Amino acid sequence: MAINEADIKICSNALQVLGADPINSFDDETRESQICASIYPLIKRNTLQKHYWRFSIRQEQLSQLVATPLYDFRYAYQLPNDFLRFVGKQNPSINHQIFENKIYTDANPLFISMQYEASAQYFPSYFEYLVQLELMKELALGLMEDESKEQRLAAKAREQLIAARTIDSQNNTVSIIPNELFTLTSVRQ
Repeated sequence: MAINEADIKICSNALQVLGADPINSFDDETRESQICASIYPLIKRNTLQKHYWRFSIRQEQLSQLVATPLYDFRYAYQLPNDFLRFVGKQNPSINHQIFENKIYTDANPLFISMQYEASAQYFPSYFEYLVQLELMKELALGLMEDESKEQRLAAKAREQLIAARTIDSQNNTVSIIPNELFTLTSVRQ
């Protein structure tokens, strides 16, 4: 994971809200910096994987590998380094399996939708706040050793997760069922 200024900002904000000193980098020789350096990447990935966040989904044509699977499938493709989880593929009827950092399938070429590890500089504010709350929850216990604060922050993080999912889901086009396909209301006419 490439660390950038936005990652440091999220960590510093979380620390300041808890009453600790902010950090300038993960290389500072402070307890706060060392704890953030060890837990922030995992919290970020874990929070990204809690939902199919629209800002962290992309479509990609995968690179076919020269080596082929031993059995069951004809083709192997390399998954990108920032791959978090599989969302779908162009032809959903074709089987696939993920092994290590490869996807095996009979499709050629292979176009997929995938969730990737988005950079913090592109986080929408609702998600940045969620990551900050998740980090604060862990820091309350690991840095402040305050279990009651950790429990309050856990409840607040759960509430923010619901709110963030709601906001994120509103970024999709609404599916409208055409009247001629909705037979229950057509009998009323």
